[in-house]
Amino acid sequence: MRSRTSALTPSENDTAEPLGPSDDAESGLLVYMVESPSADDFYYRQWQGQGLSELLKLAGIGTEHRFVIDKGLFRRALSVDTVKALSNDGRRFPVVHITAHGDDAGLDFTNGDSLTWRELRDVLLPLNNLLSGDLVVCMSSCKGWNACKTAMALGRQPYFLLVGSTENVSWSESSVGFVTFYHQFASGVHPRDMVAAMKTASQHAHFAYASGKRVRAAHVEDLVNRVVRQAIPGHRDDC
Repeated sequence: MRSRTSALTPSENDTAEPLGPSDDAESGLLVYMVESPSADDFYYRQWQGQGLSELLKLAGIGTEHRFVIDKGLFRRALSVDTVKALSNDGRRFPVVHITAHGDDAGLDFTNGDSLTWRELRDVLLPLNNLLSGDLVVCMSSCKGWNACKTAMALGRQPYFLLVGSTENVSWSESSVGFVTFYHQFASGVHPRDMVAAMKTASQHAHFAYASGKRVRAAHVEDLVNRVVRQAIPGHRDDC
């Protein structure tokens, strides 16, 4: 799958290979939305997946949408067997789009269950293995950028690329932003430019992206600097 996502490596010298919207519903890019609205969201019919699906279909991008109300259904929706079936034996490239309320600790589900970012790592790892290290995760939630914490632990990477907001984001900002992102993605645009387009279209300046490797490297560097500061009084990181 690396040939499909080579355009996603954050490098100034990358040459994007356009995916192109597919007329064949059984192949091409697949946006797999897993959504857990709050009870109030259900009451007021405020959910993202249905509207986002319709807009993406107009752009020729395949979608699948699952509602989950608790932690168990979330794990089921993101099981290897489920995603493998949706990928149609590798002919469709799934991007995982998670829509839920979130905070610094993790995600919240309809029934009141919570999933920590560490637990999310355990969910994503098998999927990244299934996709040969090419898993793209989009977090449509407040503080969704905290999902980058899943890449900080030692060991295998839980995703190739993460996209989300570093601050609270409204449903309208998120919906407009991700419609723009997926349209750009299907055209083979570099992530830097995808996220710039998201910010412009949504008027939300806090969308960001990072590769799992870069998050890990930055975290390790930070840990090393902390140890050095403790061991050497007066040490400066920029020395």
